Amino acid sequence: MKLINELADQYLIQTEEFQGMLNVKTGEIVFEPKDPFEDEFYDEDEDDTEYDDEFEMDEEVEAADDLVIIPEFTSPEAYEAREAYARQLPDTGQRKKLLESLQRKKPFQQFRNQLDALDLTEGWHKFEQEFAKERIVEWLKEEGLYEKIVELEKMSGSK
Repeated sequence: MKLINELADQYLIQTEEFQGMLNVKTGEIVFEPKDPFEDEFYDEDEDDTEYDDEFEMDEEVEAADDLVIIPEFTSPEAYEAREAYARQLPDTGQRKKLLESLQRKKPFQQFRNQLDALDLTEGWHKFEQEFAKERIVEWLKEEGLYEKIVELEKMSGSK
């Protein structure tokens, strides 16, 4: 499912400055600054008379009602994903090294270094993507949006 994959990608790359939002009517993913007043392009001295037009404002409010914020991949979830990846490895030596890396100072960097040393980076990225897709599906179901997204994908012919 293309849209769920895109949502999973967005879930993994959210930043402190920007957030992704899903338009539940169109399936479009949009990116916005979390605080528009901190946007480098925002000019508080700019004349906002364009918003005096009621029709324009109504369209913007209606469009905003169609947007839901895509959740962030928090540090605890990122840690949980790394730990789950390590625990599912069949090689106990690799498992032990990765779990130990998570107990050190700067665990994410240590984990990444250990992945490289053990040549497990590609497997980790596949696991992380599946982890993200599972979380996105859970979120969509909690929000009551899963069936709607499946329908949008059917209508657009995405797989």
